Amino acid sequence: MGLELVAIGPGQPELRDYGERAPGEGEVLIRSTLSSEKHGTSLLLYKGIASVSEKAFDGALGLFMPLESGKGWKAPFPMRLGNMTVGIVEEA
Repeated sequence: MGLELVAIGPGQPELRDYGERAPGEGEVLIRSTLSSEKHGTSLLLYKGIASVSEKAFDGALGLFMPLESGKGWKAPFPMRLGNMTVGIVEEA
């Protein structure tokens, strides 16, 4: 069993246990030695300050627009952190 870093809310990190699964076709299992979150949108979502975190995406316009009642895009909490990694391939 491994550990993963998860944001359970804006600025609220938590280490959680998770069960590993065998890699499927076209996948590899990497034993991470160092992981990091990119400094762009993901980090802004984690901090709760992303400009898109409380807006609705209009697919026809391709733009984030002000929220309308009951519609909108919310930051995906809980959110796994660490989308860049360096590690060792364990299984392919």
